[in-house]
Formats: sequence, C-alpha cells, structure tokens
Amino acid sequence: MRFAARAAARVARAIAPRAGSRAATMMLAGSERLGVPDRAGRMLVREAERRFATGDVAGSQQLLSALARRPPAAVPVAVALSAARTLRRVGEPERAAALAAAVLGRADLSDRQRAHARVQLAWAQERAGRLTEALPHLAEAVAARPDNQAWRQSLAGWHYRIGETEEKARHWPAAATAYQEAIALDGARAWWHYRLGQVLEKAGQWEPAAAAYEQAIARDGNHPGWHERLAQVAAKSPDWALAKASTQQPGGSQPAVPAAGVVAPPARRAVTGWIPAADGGGDATVRFKLNGTVIADTLASREVSFGDRRYLQFRRNLQDLWKYGGAGDVLEVEHAGAPLHIVDSGARFAFTAPQSRADELLARVAEGQIFNKYGRLRQSIQLDHDWQSMMFELFFQLRKELSESLGLELFPFYGTMLGAVREQNFIGHDNDFDTVYISGHSTPAAVRDEFRRVCDFLVDRGYSLRVKKTHTWVRVPGTGRELDATLSHKLDIFFAWFDEDGYFQTSYGHHGEAIQRSDDFFAFRTEQLGIREIPVPRNAEDILVQLYGPGWRQPDPGFTHFARTRVLHDEFQLGLGEANEPYWRQFYRENRVDGASSFAQFVADRLPATGTLLDIGCGTGRDAIYLARRGYTVVGLDRSAEAIERAQEACQQAGVAGVRFAQLDASSRPEVERCLSPDLLPATGSENVTVYLRFFLHSVDESTEDSLLAALVDVLAGGFRLCAEFRTTRDGSLPKVYGDHYRRYIDEQLFAAKLRQAWGFEIEHLAAGRGLSPYEGEDPHLARVIARTPGAGNSIQ
Repeated sequence: MRFAARAAARVARAIAPRAGSRAATMMLAGSERLGVPDRAGRMLVREAERRFATGDVAGSQQLLSALARRPPAAVPVAVALSAARTLRRVGEPERAAALAAAVLGRADLSDRQRAHARVQLAWAQERAGRLTEALPHLAEAVAARPDNQAWRQSLAGWHYRIGETEEKARHWPAAATAYQEAIALDGARAWWHYRLGQVLEKAGQWEPAAAAYEQAIARDGNHPGWHERLAQVAAKSPDWALAKASTQQPGGSQPAVPAAGVVAPPARRAVTGWIPAADGGGDATVRFKLNGTVIADTLASREVSFGDRRYLQFRRNLQDLWKYGGAGDVLEVEHAGAPLHIVDSGARFAFTAPQSRADELLARVAEGQIFNKYGRLRQSIQLDHDWQSMMFELFFQLRKELSESLGLELFPFYGTMLGAVREQNFIGHDNDFDTVYISGHSTPAAVRDEFRRVCDFLVDRGYSLRVKKTHTWVRVPGTGRELDATLSHKLDIFFAWFDEDGYFQTSYGHHGEAIQRSDDFFAFRTEQLGIREIPVPRNAEDILVQLYGPGWRQPDPGFTHFARTRVLHDEFQLGLGEANEPYWRQFYRENRVDGASSFAQFVADRLPATGTLLDIGCGTGRDAIYLARRGYTVVGLDRSAEAIERAQEACQQAGVAGVRFAQLDASSRPEVERCLSPDLLPATGSENVTVYLRFFLHSVDESTEDSLLAALVDVLAGGFRLCAEFRTTRDGSLPKVYGDHYRRYIDEQLFAAKLRQAWGFEIEHLAAGRGLSPYEGEDPHLARVIARTPGAGNSIQ
C-alpha cells in the first residue's frame, strides 16, 4: 500500500501541472484502483486553485469538471468540498451546488462534514442567485452548534452569512437578528457591529443603530464614515443623544440631562442638537464657533420631548467646515452664552485631520462668506451683485416668455419671496432664485400635463433644464451643463394650483394652514429684492404663513422642508418617466455618441448569428444599427421622441436595412404589448428572440422593471433571451460625466435571483466590475447579465 501511495503521488505530480479534463479523469480512476483517491483529488484541487490564481480560469474549470463527474461515493468528502468551494470561486456556482448537494446526500458524513456541505451548498446557491434556497441550508448548519471554539467561529460566520443574505433581500429585522446572533458568538469583529448598525438604521431603529455604531467604533475607530453614520443616526434620535449625554455628566449617582442642551456627535455634513424649550419663548439662537470665533448660527425650532422635559431641535449644515478643521482646531456650540454638551466630546469637539486650514476659513468668514444651505462656504448672495444681475435677467426673461406664449404669470416664491418681504434682499445662505406659476387646473392629471408643457416649451426655446417631480431647475445661460446642486446659477420653477375646494396648494408642499383663493393672488405689488424691485402677490404675507408657518418672520438658517409638518400632494407630482423625459430630450438633441457600445459587441459575439432583437431604451440607435449589420432584425424602442427621430436619421444615413424604431413607455403594459405585436415584431415566433437592455434598467424604477419583465414573459411565451447591462450598487459613489438625471443602482445578485425565482430564467452569464464601458474619464461599475427563458434556443457560445 505504501508503494501504491508513492506511485499515485508521483503520477499526480507529473500530470497535474499540465492535465486537462481527460488526463485528470484517468488520474483519478487510477488513484481509485490503487486505493488512494484522496491524494490525487487533493492535488487536482490545488492545481485548479493555482491555475485560477494565475488567471487560467478555463484550465481550472477543466480539472474540476473531472472531479464533478465522478460518482459521489468515489470522491473523498474533504476533496469534494474543496472542489465545490473552488468551482464557486472560478464562476461555476451551479456545478459547485450540484457537487455539494451530492456530498450532502451521502450517509457516511459526520455532523461537521454535513454542516460544511450545507454551507458550501448554500454559498454556491447564493452565488447562483438562488437566495431563498440557500437560506435553509445556512440555518440548518447553524443549528448544529458544536462546542469547540473553531466551530463556534464558523457558526458565527454562518450567522453573518445569513445576515448578508437577508440584508440583500432587504429583510432588515431578519438581517439584524442574524447579525446579533453572529456577534453573540464572536463579538470582536468591528465590521459586524457596523453592518448591524446599517440594517437597524434601515429599519428605522435609531437608538439600537446608534448603539451598534458605537460598538463598531469602540473596536476600530479608524473609519471616518463610521463616525459620520453614528452622528447622522444620533441626529434622528434625541432620546439616544440626550440619554448618552446624561450618562457622561460628572458627579452624582443620578444622570441628569445637561441644563444648557446637547449636541449629537458632529457629522461631516450637519450638526444637530437640542436646547431646553423655555416657557414663554426666549432666544433660541444657537451659535457655532471655530477656535473661539463665531462662524455660523441657526435657530432651534422643532419641539421634542425627553422624559418630562421639552427641547427644541436645531440643525445646521456645515459641510465645508471639515475641509478646514484639523489638528489643534475645536468646534464649540453655544446657546445664550453657555456651551452645549457634545456627545463623546464634552464642550469642545476636536478635529482629527492632520493639517489645519482654520485661518483660511476664518479669513473667508471675515470677508463676508457664509455657509449656504448645502453647507458650502460661499459669498453671501446678498452681496453678490453679479449673481443677482444674472438671476434677475433670467427671471424677467422667463416671466415674459411664459406670459406671452402660455398665459402663465411667473412670480418669486419660497425663499426668494421670503427674502423680499422680510429682508428686502435675498436670504444670505440661500443659493438660488425660487419662482412659481399658478395653474388654471385643479385635477392632478391636468396640472401635471401643464407642467410638462411648460418644460417642453422651455427646452424648445433652448433653455437647459433639470426636471424633478415637483419643479424644474433652469440654468443661467453660459454657466455650464453639469450643475452641482450646491452652486447658485439656477432658477427654480415650481407650480401651484387651487384645489376643488378653492384652497391654494403647491408642488413642493407647505407647513402652515392652506389659504383660499382670492383676487389678491393675481394682483401684484413691488418689493425690493437686493439690487432690483420685483413683483409679488398682494397677499404675499398670507402665502408665507402657509409656506412656512406663523414663525416665518424669524430667520432660521437651519430650516428644512423635510419636516413632519410638511403637507405634500404626491398625486400632483410627475412620475419618474415624466420627469426624465425632458432630460433625455435635451440629451439626445445636444449629444451624439457614434459607434457601437462594447456591450453590443459582447452580446453579438455570443448570440446565435440570426434572429430578432428588441432594443429597449435604444437612444439614438447606435447599438441597434450595429446589431442589424451583424445580421439581426432589430426593433429599437425608446420613450423619447427626440431619440427615435435621431435614431431614424442615423439609420438612414448609415444605409442600414432591417431596423425599425418606435416610441415606447415601458411602464405601460398596453404599450409593451403593442410593440410586441406581429405588425412591429414579426419574428416573435422565432426561437432566436433577444431583448436587449443596455443602460436601461438603472434609468427606471423597480416597478417599471417588474412590469416590463412580466409583460415580456407573458407575450414572448415561446421563449427569449435577455441581455442587460446596468449600474450596480458599487457604482453609486463613483464620479459621473452626466450627473443630472435619475439613476437606480442595482444589486446584480438580487436581480439574477429575481429572474430565476419570479420568471424562471436560466442565468447563462453574470459578471460585474469596472473597465466594461469607460467613457470620457468615467469608468462605471457595471453588471452584465445574459439569461434565457425555456424555449429560447441554444445556449450562448
């Protein structure tokens, strides 16, 4: 036997470095005859791992396929599980799952081996997008609970995996429970506490989330983002912050809330805190000091309770402060001359950046610069007469054009009206010019349609817009297309209407009691606003009470519309597709991208050589034209009429036959069915039908995605192949060339799971990463998915 073992080892060493699938099979069979199958198997797995590590994925897969084809009883358990793990790593999760399932079916397993087999099966199933199948196997492995320490750590890891699975499925309470069980077994891992904090925060459990973030920071305090998350959650939980501050007060056995008030741990964006609510009012101004010098102030106005005491909450965005504060610099927050207690810092918050630029910030403040509502340090628009001149020119030009062409009277609104009436100037920390028109309609559909006509009119007149659900930005001509929201070169147009009972309503909402229609809305008086006079309705004060509440005369730099007092009418807001349409109309009019995308080439190299291809979200048709040249009958569909017009022109100029273009609102089931009718798509009976979705899914919401997929599966019942490229969740923080429109970042594993479980797709290809479609310096993180329904023809090449 010793001779046989040595012989088998020599054969394995000789063959493994260059073995293919056939040689590997022969080697395994020989080692089985010699009675030492585990040696050759282990060497094959190690060689497969080596090949994978050096980039030879195909070679690794060849070796592992030989193991996967052996009878389950012929492969030692440890070898089979190692092979399953490696198969999963090299992109063969289905084979990995099959091998692990075969091991799990054996009767000779120990409890530990059975648990390991369940875990390998679960991990493979999750990698293949089969999350619901994976979860029970993980849970059963965890239920074994062996007593030794190594096993305990493994159990903790499996609980953590359950938490990850539940988190990906957006089951926040279940994810929190799993993370808590993992932490109970192994509480030393800072990252696990942080993940627990994240899911608790998503579940709206602010105090437990803050406690979890605290535990994470206590174990590893070197992550600035963790401190910021704690600060932001603490700002949502006055009970936690006040209780935390109570326990930090020196002396006495009974904790007491600081008499002056408390500040949540400062975040890199906003500083939030609470001061006692004085009976009969009193000064509620809060000041922020850097190294003893006042740099900003705000007003505490929102009432909250802690036990039997009442507090007023304040919030001030100071985002740019963190660009300047560094070693030796301290932030103090004061009310009525007394310092407020800052959680975890005491009376002074010390900045941790290695280099201080405090002198530069203080000099800019001394020159009159202030923190605007986005926390950016800018010159006050009260003093920026060049900015005012540009905004007035744009306002009066728009007012004239909308009145003459559409019969709509544009006038200052929100912060701009507030500044004119209260201060005869712009509000210093504001950053734009707010306007509104009053619609002549009262029903949601009619009001929305009118706003869309206003946007279309402005686009046709050459204005650059960014349309949102409740208003549109209009850029000052010449200030650049890519507009940062913190900059000031824009004018906002909101819309208002009178409801069926005659009450005044606004698209962006209000915080006071609604007032009724009167002639005063349409009779104007003049008010000074900075360097010019402007028209405001005769009842401007009544409108301001409705917009801001009765305290509108008191300046409040920390005011936010996103408060519980806000009254908003969602049914009057534009849908996502309606808001996106003007953007794409402008985009296709102003931009031209020639040549096929890399994804079109990727797909064409793998699909059958002929067939019908449905390009949804075709844009200007560059991929549709390329794929038609490759031999496909192509139907290009897009919501934008501008895109379809440009695509037809490009197709005609290219002299390409076999392409048809049509408009499609993909959120409308009847429109999808119309576009799949035999008149437009004559080859739906062919086995080679492909639905092509490049950069489409992340531009629509999930309900549109689900509606479209359901319609496709129902109408193309003979089977089809789906090819999609979209932005992943890892792309959200990456820089963008075009940053002015809606994007949804998609978890590719969850998307693949939905395709399998909801509609029965088989996943043929799933990959994600960067380098797939770089463009003008942007390198997005993308996913590529190719999947097929039953009857969709042969597998991809």
